[in-house]
Order: sequence, then C-alpha cells, then structure tokens
Amino acid sequence: MIKSNLYFILGIMAALFAVYVWYAVKRAVISARIKKGLRAEKDAEDFLINRGYKIEAYQQEFEYLFKADGEEVKVKLRPDYIVKKNGKRYIAEVKCGETASSLCSRDTRRQLMEYYFNLDFDGLFLVDMLEKKIIEIEFESREKREKKALLKIFKGAVL
Repeated sequence: MIKSNLYFILGIMAALFAVYVWYAVKRAVISARIKKGLRAEKDAEDFLINRGYKIEAYQQEFEYLFKADGEEVKVKLRPDYIVKKNGKRYIAEVKCGETASSLCSRDTRRQLMEYYFNLDFDGLFLVDMLEKKIIEIEFESREKREKKALLKIFKGAVL
C-alpha cells in the first residue's frame, strides 16, 4: 500500500516536472523568436537606408473600419516601417523566419493584404531579412479582375 502510494506520488511529480520543462522550453523558443524578429527589424532599418530609402516611421499605428452585421469594427494596424524614396511612400514589412518570409505563408499574405487594401501608400514591400531582399507586393482587387473579364468578353464580341 505504501509502495503504491509512493509510485503514485512520484508519477504525479514526474508529470508536473515534464509539464514544467515543456512550458520552460516553449517560453524559451517564443522568447528567442521574438528577439530574432526584433533584431531583424533593427537590421532592416540599415538595410533599407543602404538601398536609398528614408525611414519615416517605425511601428506607426493606423486604424481602419469595417462592418460586421451592420456594426462598425475598428482595427489597428502596425506595419514595421514607413519609408520614402523618390517622393513615394511605402510600407515595409520585415520578416526573418523561413516560414514567415515565404509568400506561401498564409499569415504573411493575409497581413500584407490587410495593409495593401486598407492603408493608402504608393507601394508595399516585404523585407526578407533571411534572403536580404526587398520584394514589392501587389494584389489585384476584385473590381480590377471584373473589369478585365468584361474587357475580354467585349473583345470577344467585337472580334
């Protein structure tokens, strides 16, 4: 009886220790990821300046509104950099991880789309600090796709 209670207590202690180790490792990984991202954002400042961009703002907050079931919802956006070159203003979003830097990453695409369609700038860049490159991003709006389709139909009818 005493032996089985001891095993039970040791089992609980081992389980608690495993949870503690799992949590500590998870926290360390998240912390390292955050530090890596902040370091990449800081390095991106020099990277952009060396390519002729003037830094206007870092982490500037913007807001936009949309409606859900008729009620307005206010959303805040905070792109990494607002930069200027040749009289034009751009949003520059910095990424440094293999997944985050990829345009195949749905989270990255969604973030870029949100900036593209809701903030008024001359352009949008993904600054890939892993590959050390600036990628210009453009999305086609539904309105533009519909105009193209109508133009195709019109051309087909005329020819």
